[in-house]
Amino acid sequence: MTVNHNPIVAIFTATRAEYGLLRHLAMKLDREPKIDLNLIVSGTHLSARHGFTVQEIINDNISVDFKIPLLIDSLPLPSMAQLCAETLVGASKCLLTSKPDMIIILGDRYESYAAATAAHLECIPIAHLHGGETTEGAIDNKLRHAITQLSTWHFTSHEHYRDKVIKMGQPETHVFNIGPMALDNIMGCRIISKDEFENLTKYRFTNRNLLVTYHSETLSPDKGIIGFKNLLEAIKQIDCNVLFTHPNIDKGGEEILKLMTSFVNDNCHRSWCIPSLGHELYINSLRLFDVMAGNSSSGLIEAAYFQVKVLNIGNRQSGRIPFGDVTNTSTDKEEILEKLNKVCLQNLHSTNQSTQNTMLASPSDFIVKWLKSEFQN
Repeated sequence: MTVNHNPIVAIFTATRAEYGLLRHLAMKLDREPKIDLNLIVSGTHLSARHGFTVQEIINDNISVDFKIPLLIDSLPLPSMAQLCAETLVGASKCLLTSKPDMIIILGDRYESYAAATAAHLECIPIAHLHGGETTEGAIDNKLRHAITQLSTWHFTSHEHYRDKVIKMGQPETHVFNIGPMALDNIMGCRIISKDEFENLTKYRFTNRNLLVTYHSETLSPDKGIIGFKNLLEAIKQIDCNVLFTHPNIDKGGEEILKLMTSFVNDNCHRSWCIPSLGHELYINSLRLFDVMAGNSSSGLIEAAYFQVKVLNIGNRQSGRIPFGDVTNTSTDKEEILEKLNKVCLQNLHSTNQSTQNTMLASPSDFIVKWLKSEFQN
């Protein structure tokens, strides 16, 4: 692919977690003299209720070229289809204005699916990151595969996922296994002490510390709410301090947030809740906490680097390959309590040590080098 100008590469991001994975790639492209970066921001980045995390991007000295605000601070929350439609219209306007030569889209969110649809209909090539993965308990699963089919280039986190993308009909020469994008965050993250973490979050460490990151399970009839209620009941019976991060905006997230807020209010002596830790604090939380519980993909990927014990609840991540020490449980109350007790009692440590496993090279360096080669005149 050759162009007669500095290639314009767009990146789309709609959530803090997503930007955390894209952050180093965005910063490197922003500094690259032979590539012009266009950053398109939407979703919870622009939501006051979710921490207005676009500020993290601004703090990284990256220009936000386009904003697509969604009505996610309004109640009742619009349906996922309505928010997807808003994103599609907004992304189309952005792409028609900037006319990028390629757009980079990560993962499986409905906002990402909308941006990919807009790009495909405007004949803009898509480079998709973290395709081929499986999350059987989430509506995102089919959206991820749909984005794969809309995309021209693919960068997977595991050789197994590369094989899956190829089996979906994508040319082998267009699919690269570069490892999880989270490795860039881990390699480049500043180490924060417990004292600094406490000062920044107001959390207080004790002998046993539990990090909870729990989102709605969009394909479950109860959206994973029963599982979260049972997790809270289990936590009541365990001697630990707990830090909760807010769920995402998927259907069921509001009810989970209400339960979370109520629990923290009733147990304020040992529990804290924060809308968004941000990439730096979140990575450090995996180093500083003893156990992580919930159903976030970070429990299966990022947590592995720090050898933190993880309790993965329900079916949201079913089918995804764990990179580290993960204990799976159903949403049954007794099973959650039994397995949470078990992981909490195993190998308590004050600081998790990072480990070099299969994640050895910088994925963002690979992509930047590939882009420069791809757009050579």
